[in-house]
Amino acid sequence: MNMKDRERDAKWAMERFKECEWATLTINEAGDAPYQVPICVIVIGEYLYFHTALNGKTRDLIAADPHVSFSCVTWTKREPTEYTMFFRSAFATGKAVLIEAYQEKYDSMSTFGAKYLANEHIHYMADRIAGGRALVYRFEPDFMIGKEHA
Repeated sequence: MNMKDRERDAKWAMERFKECEWATLTINEAGDAPYQVPICVIVIGEYLYFHTALNGKTRDLIAADPHVSFSCVTWTKREPTEYTMFFRSAFATGKAVLIEAYQEKYDSMSTFGAKYLANEHIHYMADRIAGGRALVYRFEPDFMIGKEHA
């Protein structure tokens, strides 16, 4: 990172992933430009979790190469008099692992539901997804960094 005073550690970056409404998932696409998709994420411990449709490009690309990256921006403020933008952001690289075990899928989707859904729908949605209505992935980061200009 060029401006070291803006660099933040992995723990700080993980907090940004916890608070973000959505993140951008970037997947390698052999012989082509990287494939990016906005996606909702949740954090449990040291991992990010996300889910996808049972079929489609995201699933196919992760199956071909599970090395992916995530980025998010949690806050911005324009400062035109200083010709700059204030922000908080995070970036991580690592591996997307397809979860097979029902309990891990259920637990992650219950946490997902607590973040994104009304309470009465959490367990219903978690059971449906864990039972096979979507694919659930655990993102295992090997590098994580944050950047803040506030």
